[in-house]
Amino acid sequence: MARKKAVEKRPRRKPGTGTIRTKHGREKPFEACFPIEGHQPRYEAFQSYEDAAAWLDQFVQEHKQGTRNIAGGSMLVQDYLPMWLELKRGHVGPKTMEAYQYYCEYACGEGGLGRYRMDEVDVLIAQRMVNRLAADGFQNTAALKSVLFQAFKYACNALEYIRKNIFVDVHVPPIERKEGIALTKAERARMLEAAAVDDTKPLRRKGETSSAPPPLCPFWHLTSRLAFRRGEADALKWESVDLEHAIVTIAATRGRLGNAHIEGKTKTRKVRHAPLPPDLVEMFRAHRTAQMRAALAHGWRWSEQGYVFVDDRTGEPIAVDHIRYRWSRIKRAAKLPPKM
Repeated sequence: MARKKAVEKRPRRKPGTGTIRTKHGREKPFEACFPIEGHQPRYEAFQSYEDAAAWLDQFVQEHKQGTRNIAGGSMLVQDYLPMWLELKRGHVGPKTMEAYQYYCEYACGEGGLGRYRMDEVDVLIAQRMVNRLAADGFQNTAALKSVLFQAFKYACNALEYIRKNIFVDVHVPPIERKEGIALTKAERARMLEAAAVDDTKPLRRKGETSSAPPPLCPFWHLTSRLAFRRGEADALKWESVDLEHAIVTIAATRGRLGNAHIEGKTKTRKVRHAPLPPDLVEMFRAHRTAQMRAALAHGWRWSEQGYVFVDDRTGEPIAVDHIRYRWSRIKRAAKLPPKM
């Protein structure tokens, strides 16, 4: 009678190094389990026993050396950050909350940390993400790192969900910012002439074949002659323009955060006043008259919000992207320096 072939017995794993179980009928039948003191065990499935053993051996080594951020943090980063934002909601203002949400969504986007578990994120992974964003020209890398530092600090200290806040060791590379370039008198004259022509050039807009763009000539006079920042000019309202006394008040700025436009205080957080030259006063009067005619022409579709520079079909404030697009057209027409 033939003897049955002896089943090869695999060596038993040492205590504290994890266990491997065979789960018949599964696509990956070998389940590795690593116990974590005070937390749920960490499970992973593998195709072969050798792969499971190699994973456990590496896991144990990193755990002993302290290089692995292990303390039960099996939650994905993209699941943890929304939960953390809800905890922060009652402690920060609405605008700060918008910024926090924007940075968290950015961190979980393509190439970010969202797909990783909390205990998988190490300094190398986080530093690689920060370096990539800086190389792509993302200007708010330091702010993004600050938000993620707070989120991981809460997971580490308050929740004891991970062992270490790895963002302590993440460094933000220096960002190359554009230096301000002043226009010469001749360049400014060419720019303002090009801006006047640009107000008459057809513009393809959604739902239309082509039409004249929203008038922005006074906008470029404010930014080039009165040292307005673009966000300050975009946030300007008629209540801040005193045409009788030829004075304009700068009290707010408008910009974009993610997909939303927000309005806030100026960069210096101070209210300042600027005198309007006579020719600019007349330009503003003509601009106001044209805006009122547009409001009458569009009737119920017009939304009066009090802004000086608006979409001439809806009355809503001009989008930041539209201003950038128009500036690129003017810059090419006036043959200004590329870095302008």
